[in-house]
Amino acid sequence: MKVYVSYKTHKEYLNRHLPKSIKLVEDAQQADVLITGSLAPDAAPPRLRAVIIPFTAHNKIHLPTLRRQNIALFNTTAHSIYVAEKAIQLLLASLGGVINKHADLADGVWRTRFEPWTSLRNKHVGIYGYGRIGRAFHELIKPFAPTVHVIDRGKDYPGCRPLQDFDALIDASDILLIAAPLTASTRGAFDAGRLMRMQGKYLVNVGRGPIIDEDALYEAIHSGVLAGYAGDVWYQYPSSPEGYAHPSKHPFEAFDNVILSPHSGAHADLGRKAMLEEVYRHVMAVHAGDYSEALDLDRLE
Repeated sequence: MKVYVSYKTHKEYLNRHLPKSIKLVEDAQQADVLITGSLAPDAAPPRLRAVIIPFTAHNKIHLPTLRRQNIALFNTTAHSIYVAEKAIQLLLASLGGVINKHADLADGVWRTRFEPWTSLRNKHVGIYGYGRIGRAFHELIKPFAPTVHVIDRGKDYPGCRPLQDFDALIDASDILLIAAPLTASTRGAFDAGRLMRMQGKYLVNVGRGPIIDEDALYEAIHSGVLAGYAGDVWYQYPSSPEGYAHPSKHPFEAFDNVILSPHSGAHADLGRKAMLEEVYRHVMAVHAGDYSEALDLDRLE
């Protein structure tokens, strides 16, 4: 079996661990398996059997091509618990005003010492996207005794209060976590109308930036509607990890109640190894003809 890998780290790992019966190739057109995060329309190599995404999101994979050519799709979710942990970091820092208080004290300023910060305890927390990340986040916040709300999509939501729709989720929540994938239905879901209804609420995004309308988010912060915003996902990215780019066309960094994080949730010390190991397991499964963990393409947008 021949495998083409788009990412240097994954290529190095697989080179060390794959059996000799699996060969890494430099030409994607020779591949039986692609390890990549993107696939353009009708760009699948002729002998392709499977695409393995070395992270979760599939929004850059042209699903009709996979369906038409009967190509399996796998993604990587081992890092979900670490993304949930990153969401906790961002949320607690936002509620506690940690960054601003640090900056003040670094300048010898103590005036914010007695200003009350917001506790997570007993709050109403809405989770938009109750998948692996959302469920892991729920587990992590249980010691704070929150009331957790989700949108009822006919699944099992232990310990949650299912609500009938998106607007009910917003109204019920003091804090909202976005942990959903970017799809046609989630893109721009947090639009101006919904954001303007979030007076005094906190919003944390570890899903994808464009789930929130960029202009509407800026206005909701600028106008003082949101009590706080923390994001690990954004609208503009550099062309390489070492590159330079502002996360948005808007100066979110100018606001004291905004926390910027460089899409680092998956890159915990333990998370990277877990992701590499999962990609390896998927390659070995395809080699053995086991497609039991492939995504159901008919259910993906």
